[in-house]
Amino acid sequence: MESRARVVGSTAGQPAPLFHSIALRWPSLVLVSGHVATSSAAALPLHFASFADADMKLIRSFGPDRGLLRPRYQGADWHLTARHPDGSIVTAKPYQFRLHIWDEEGSLRSGLARRSPWFPDSGGGSTGTPSQPPTPAITAIDVDRDGLIWAFVRVAAPTWRQAWARVPPGAREARLSEVDFQSLYRTRVEVIDPVSRRVLATADIPGLTLAALGGGRVAMYAADASGDPVLRIEEVRLIRPSRP
Repeated sequence: MESRARVVGSTAGQPAPLFHSIALRWPSLVLVSGHVATSSAAALPLHFASFADADMKLIRSFGPDRGLLRPRYQGADWHLTARHPDGSIVTAKPYQFRLHIWDEEGSLRSGLARRSPWFPDSGGGSTGTPSQPPTPAITAIDVDRDGLIWAFVRVAAPTWRQAWARVPPGAREARLSEVDFQSLYRTRVEVIDPVSRRVLATADIPGLTLAALGGGRVAMYAADASGDPVLRIEEVRLIRPSRP
């Protein structure tokens, strides 16, 4: 059996934890999201950066609120990101269900706010408590080849109370290992047409979606027989009704 070793080609330092990167032109132009504590980037969650040198170089920062500090602003502000087939960029605020489409220069094309009683504008995520269900949050987004936006939203499962069974009664804090996340969450999938600004389909699936992998594939949180967390890869499809 032949074995091959992979080696790191290069490394680059970055000024803060950054997430949800999209390589537009590697390594000179990469979209990242997160909070960068500089005068030009403060309160802006999206950044074009270069990783061509030993340290990340910030090229431009942008965001839907133009850098304004909101009353419920969180220092670790970040957005989910996805690439549109036409080259534009789709972003989502996890706790407010706000979708935005940007061109490759970081200029805003359009925005869409999804308002629904089941998704309150919480401003922040919470796993809840033994007596309170967890708050909804978008955990992944994707854009299919037709330009439809798929939002994967964690919501409270009907069994959310069972998730706290291992937490000692009266405890004011709980270890993550004591919370059964498979019982706590399920995923609500919404398929949105950004042109007509309509929700085309909604469906609930068991489990917690952690990431969209493209092509309809998603990474789901699961646990093995010993209770250790594992990743499960599944595929979701939009089934359109047949015309008579």
